Amino acid sequence: MIAEKNGITVDTRTAAPARKMIKCPQKTGINLNLQEDRQRDRRTLLIGILAIAAAMLGADVQTIVDIDENCLKTAHENAEKNHVEIGRGLCGDALRDPKLAEDIGGGYDVIVANIVADVIIGMSPMFADKLVKGGTLICSGILNERAEEVRAALEKSGFTILSHEKSDDWSAFAAKK
Repeated sequence: MIAEKNGITVDTRTAAPARKMIKCPQKTGINLNLQEDRQRDRRTLLIGILAIAAAMLGADVQTIVDIDENCLKTAHENAEKNHVEIGRGLCGDALRDPKLAEDIGGGYDVIVANIVADVIIGMSPMFADKLVKGGTLICSGILNERAEEVRAALEKSGFTILSHEKSDDWSAFAAKK
């Protein structure tokens, strides 16, 4: 089945479960709104499922990272269906794999991560390391009840919180390095 939402086409026959979340405005809608304001023509690293949307909003998506190889394959297939480029795909756990962390590189203007609070908390120092000075981190997929923990981790890693958006049970942050 081909599904379309907000101009994004996703083939749900081949989409991994995480890919289907792109249709869920409660969790990703906040992040898409934040991205639209901040993504245009910037070197971007995506962690999670929003590479296609970011590219459609004008981001220069150079790298996407996911722990699931099928998600990367599906993301590239769906990017092609949407006539956008989403850069190279890297698979693995960047917190536990130093080679992957090195391969991701640095110097990103924007990092977008739609992952759970524990992962964002754990990756906060790495996000800070991968961004240029003045770069922006946009993170979502955070249950409202965990939002203050994420805020504290981001601030501890040197981020200044630009905004905290909430929708139903979900939170998203935009932060500057």
